[in-house]
This record gives sequence, C-alpha cells and structure tokens, in this order.
Amino acid sequence: MEYDKAKKFWDARFQNMPKAPPKQAAFGIEPLDNALDWVASEDGLAVLDFGCGPATALCVIAKKRTGRFVGVDLSEEAVALAKERFMAAGIESAEFYAGSLETLRTFQESSFDAFLLMNVLDNLKKEDAIALLKETTRLVKPTGKALVKVTPFLDEATLRGEGLTKTKDDFYEDEAGLYLLNLSDETWKTLFEDAGFKVEAMQSLKKEGGFNRLVRLTQKKP
Repeated sequence: MEYDKAKKFWDARFQNMPKAPPKQAAFGIEPLDNALDWVASEDGLAVLDFGCGPATALCVIAKKRTGRFVGVDLSEEAVALAKERFMAAGIESAEFYAGSLETLRTFQESSFDAFLLMNVLDNLKKEDAIALLKETTRLVKPTGKALVKVTPFLDEATLRGEGLTKTKDDFYEDEAGLYLLNLSDETWKTLFEDAGFKVEAMQSLKKEGGFNRLVRLTQKKP
C-alpha cells in the first residue's frame, strides 16, 4: 500500500502531539469504552492495533488489562510517540512496528485474540481495505474479536464542504493526500461478511457527541 502523501501529513501531525499517555483507562465516551471492554474482555490476551497512530486506544486497554499489545502504523513518528507513551505509562509488554499490510503478513495465523481497526479501513483504497480485512481474519483466533471504527456515511454536500474530491466510486481525496472510503452501513457489512466476519453490532456515536460508527466483529463459525 502506497500512501506517501498521507504518511507525510501524519508524520508532521504526530511530531507535535503530547507525549503523555492517557491519564485514565477510558475515553469518557460510553459506547466506545464499552466496545473496548468487549474486544479485550479479560487479562492475558494478545491485542493488535493496526493503524494505531499514537496507540491511544491500545493504551486505554493496556491500562486495564495484562497481555501482549502490538501496534502497527505507517508513520514512524506515530510509532515513536506510541513507544514513548507506553514507556511513560510503565507498560512494558508492548511492541510497535512502522509498516503496512506487509508487516501483518509476518505474523503467524491466529496470533491475536483482539484486533483494532480504528479509522484505518475508511482511509484506504477499497481494494486495500478488503485485503486488510482478509488479513485480519487470518490473524484473529477463531474465538477472537475485532473492533472497527469508521466515519459515518457522508452526503455530497458535506464531502465538498470538507474539501474532499471524488476520484473513484465511493472514494475521495483531499489536498493533503488523505483518503476517505465513504461507504454505507450495508456496504461495510457486506465487506466484513465477505472477509469471514460476523457483524455482532454496528453503532453510531452521534448521540454521544462523537462522529464515527463502531462495529463489533467475531469470526464466522465453520
């Protein structure tokens, strides 16, 4: 996956972010906190956060749970910041890698109990989002779970107002090189199911003052 302009944008953004870890083991948004509790519901789990950024969600989980925590992000600055935050929080059981889909392919099948995809699928080209979902299915244990966060489905007026230009069906780009895969609930559900997941719940955060959709996934039973 080649996203050079987006990588430069996020490298610059992460350079200026606070290095302190989250003070509490919660975001303070009840549906999001409940979803994180659901995806990592006990101690001793292996949790991977792909597109982790500064690994805020992963750190929230690690403040509550023991286990193995792995973060992967295209931005070297994000990975450096995530490492600093985990060190400052005194959490030693964490690994961070600068990389993309190819990095995921170095992990063995069924290596993880929980998988986070927080606003990453909707920032990819559709073919890459599909490839990432298939790789997620490979890495999540048969009894494991995945938590996905994606932007809401936006109308054309809102997209134009955000400076996004349509370059392909359902695919938009802004001047900074950031992408948006703008899909309906039903289209996302189809992609999740085609990759081998069962959609346990899909929830909007709008009522809680948020902006995104949360999706809880489990592996389909054979």
